[in-house]
Amino acid sequence: MVLIIFYLISLAQASKEQDIESALEILNSFCQGCSIQYLGEAKGYGVIAEKDFKFGEITMVIPYKDIITSFDHYPWSTYFESFNHENRLIPRLIYEKFKNPEKTNIKTLVNFLPESFSNYITMSSDEKQYFSQAFPKFKIYFPVSCIEGFNNYLSIIKNIPNISDCPECLLNTTYTWACQNVLTRAYGFKKLSWTSIHTPNKKITDPDTLGSAIIFGSDMFNHMPDPKIKIKSLITSGVQVKTSPLPQVIVRTDRYTNKGDEIFHSYGNKKNLELINSHGFIIENSPDDYYSLLAPRGDKECRLVYENNKMCAFYLEKNTLNKELLIFVGGREGVKDFDDFFMIDGGNDVEKVRNEVVGYREIVLKYDFDRCEIGLREIRRKLRNDEYSSRMIRNIDQVCAISHKLFYTHLKHLEKALVKVYYYKLFG
Repeated sequence: MVLIIFYLISLAQASKEQDIESALEILNSFCQGCSIQYLGEAKGYGVIAEKDFKFGEITMVIPYKDIITSFDHYPWSTYFESFNHENRLIPRLIYEKFKNPEKTNIKTLVNFLPESFSNYITMSSDEKQYFSQAFPKFKIYFPVSCIEGFNNYLSIIKNIPNISDCPECLLNTTYTWACQNVLTRAYGFKKLSWTSIHTPNKKITDPDTLGSAIIFGSDMFNHMPDPKIKIKSLITSGVQVKTSPLPQVIVRTDRYTNKGDEIFHSYGNKKNLELINSHGFIIENSPDDYYSLLAPRGDKECRLVYENNKMCAFYLEKNTLNKELLIFVGGREGVKDFDDFFMIDGGNDVEKVRNEVVGYREIVLKYDFDRCEIGLREIRRKLRNDEYSSRMIRNIDQVCAISHKLFYTHLKHLEKALVKVYYYKLFG
């Protein structure tokens, strides 16, 4: 019996590996001077340049038959016409993965989609409570409904004949899986493009409709900030639909890339706090990323005020502490240089604390989980003896684990804790 179980497990593993190889073979056939490679557990798969790329050069050509859109006709499409276009891709993914009996490129690529995600939707109730406490003013908008939408989906899919033959199709976990993939991978796609491909000689009189599409291959790019390169050229970057000579999707570079480097694409102007919670990834090393912190104003002065002058707002960049905020909390005026703040009333001891705490924060930002825990233990050891320590330590407790899993969801909370460390060590 044990040998039989081991044999079946081995067969399943071999089949899964074969599916991955088949999907990579299809995806690499789209590449023009690039290849899809596994970049480690933290990143997953990415696109590597096999030559030097200039702005606007083609990196992928994807046949139209190998993408799916919210306008497509398939056996379930008539049942979900009441769904908005963003949500229509959810049942399509479920159909392709669990119901479609044909072995197609699309089915192979759907099976290659991620099985798990890390964002606000997948947080535990404790994590969501922690997030709401750390970011009380932050509102999350999801273009597709991965939680409330399941009941509507279930009420419709139960009307499909013989759906009981697909028990996976009725599961909330299956719906969430499909929804998360739509949320993290879908592009906007216009009905005009769909019509021009399917009926190229038809005169289009209907108003255009914005739908969505999963363009396999283009979803493999990891994301970086918009490089803000102004090119005086008719060639543009990004994803484009072409109807002739063959219907296909063309992906062009939006930045210069050297051979051997990962090819990135921008993700608009969303900040990392939005990206991690709605899409499940962040833009690493973004020079433009920031978030804001509100603090009660009282009788103090600050440059930016909100809520009828009752609150001060401070913009916090990813890799630096905010000088104005530190002065605001510490009540110190007349500091002309950022470094001067840390040299007040303490000399080398204060500088040492500063280096330890800032160094710890930088470690957190670099996703180094093991070094993060070592650094946290050192800070705890140094602060253990004073009364404030126990309260402060609770503030930063488990930040390494939270950072490793969710990164930006705790960062503002950590910022407050570090500001308190500075304040009590400098002025306590």
